[in-house]
Amino acid sequence: KQTNLRCVINSKRLVEYLIKEFKLPIGKKKGKLHIPIQIMNRNIFLKNYIKGLFDTDGSLYLKRKGSLVVSIISRDPTFLNEVNEGLTKLGYNPSVSGKNLYIYRQEQVRKFFKDIKPNNKKHLEKYDRFINII
Repeated sequence: KQTNLRCVINSKRLVEYLIKEFKLPIGKKKGKLHIPIQIMNRNIFLKNYIKGLFDTDGSLYLKRKGSLVVSIISRDPTFLNEVNEGLTKLGYNPSVSGKNLYIYRQEQVRKFFKDIKPNNKKHLEKYDRFINII
């Protein structure tokens, strides 16, 4: 039932293309991260970008009052604001506080797992466990 394909390509020309066309930073990322315009302008690409970001830099936790929270962390405030803008474009109402972006509304947390379809096993197991509690 795998729907993913992992392909490793070692190519200097590919790296140069990604830097030139998508303005992807090389080396230290703080202050250089951004969502490429080519991704921000296409919802399908944006959903997959957010999926990858959440799988690596996101978390899911249960608040005291029994509600789930989706969180994405970044020490780059400009980048976090771009992620906020992207999620807003996709119909979410995220909240940014410090180095964290949150989705609090329960219907949006469910929508996030249905539409964004995170692939991190740890997040999926937590979601399944928590959704049965609340």
